Amino acid sequence: MDSTKSGRRNQTIVSTPKTIGETILEIRRLSGLTWEQLSELFGVSQRTLTHWTNGKPPSDKHERHIRKASYLMHRLYRGSQQTTRDYLLKNDDGESLFVLLAEHQYDRIILQVHEVDTYSSLVRRTTQSEDKLNRDTPTRPVHLLDAIQSRPESPVGNVRIVYPLGCDEAKFPSRC
Repeated sequence: MDSTKSGRRNQTIVSTPKTIGETILEIRRLSGLTWEQLSELFGVSQRTLTHWTNGKPPSDKHERHIRKASYLMHRLYRGSQQTTRDYLLKNDDGESLFVLLAEHQYDRIILQVHEVDTYSSLVRRTTQSEDKLNRDTPTRPVHLLDAIQSRPESPVGNVRIVYPLGCDEAKFPSRC
């Protein structure tokens, strides 16, 4: 099943993986993490990770962790592997997202990502001038109710009125 994931940063086509092996490969493709980092993320050896990728089923606990990591990786994706990897591994003021993910702290990751997204959208909105915001804001329908509905009188002499294609004013004066 294919679905489209839209975001502020980019638009990517995401195909829903059917097996754990495909899910692990997709996490690796999105995150840019090495096999060693992935094995650390899931708390297993690289050999076990290779077995899972080749079709051996993990325990239920590990499978849930892999599926949740896959979901979060789609939310954490930043447009390229390198950018996403740097974002996961950075450690500004505490634990990195990578450490939180390895420790199954899914709620903290979602809160942290939500705060970053909210802050960046707030910064984008406040950097625009008020005039630009007012100009770009469409007129509300309530204000359009009092709009002039008839053709305005022109102070200029010869004014040519342009009609839409296929509109013959002589035949249909009320429609044009």
